[in-house]
Amino acid sequence: MMGNVMNGMMGGSMMNQMMGGMNMNNMMGMMNGCMGMMGSVMGGPYDANVKPITIEQALANAHRYVSSLNNTDLVIEEVEEYSNNFNVAVQENSTRNFALQLLIDRFSGGVYPEPGPNMMWNTKYGSMGMMSNAANNQMPISKSQAMQIVQKFLDSYLPGAKVGDVDTFYGYYNIEVLLERKTHGMLSVNGFNGQIWYHIWHGTFIQEKRP
Repeated sequence: MMGNVMNGMMGGSMMNQMMGGMNMNNMMGMMNGCMGMMGSVMGGPYDANVKPITIEQALANAHRYVSSLNNTDLVIEEVEEYSNNFNVAVQENSTRNFALQLLIDRFSGGVYPEPGPNMMWNTKYGSMGMMSNAANNQMPISKSQAMQIVQKFLDSYLPGAKVGDVDTFYGYYNIEVLLERKTHGMLSVNGFNGQIWYHIWHGTFIQEKRP
């Protein structure tokens, strides 16, 4: 599993995007996100009597985290519960554009930026966003083209799977993966080069909740 996680994290030309334009704040943001993800994937350390938090608690934690960012334009759109963590989608209230993604540890309740596309491809809010000219959310690959790219990928990667809901972020699209008409997982598509990054760190979908 760790091999798959590292392959996913280092995929999508991650190393190429890491070179140049990096400062200490970006580096610390990336490291905090990666450490949070590693804690969730590796499962601990936890107290022996620890119990998972509820989706309502996860939503409350997400609200506190977003408030701490001191950006009143950011609002939570939804929280999804998976077997490994909670995934939070954050929008800009003024534009309704999707801004960033968060992960919440199921046991500690800790909130941190989601690694992967959220950090590496997000051209406005990502720690490693390098294409500042794309902060207006204009991408050469359209939403419909991204859906076609994903469906072609799923036909070979996960036969029978279909494209679900598509959310447009700055620099990439986040796409729900459906299997037998049920949420199976999610992946992202780079809006500039069409690269696909499957979110292997979530586990099995359980439920979702909107504020």
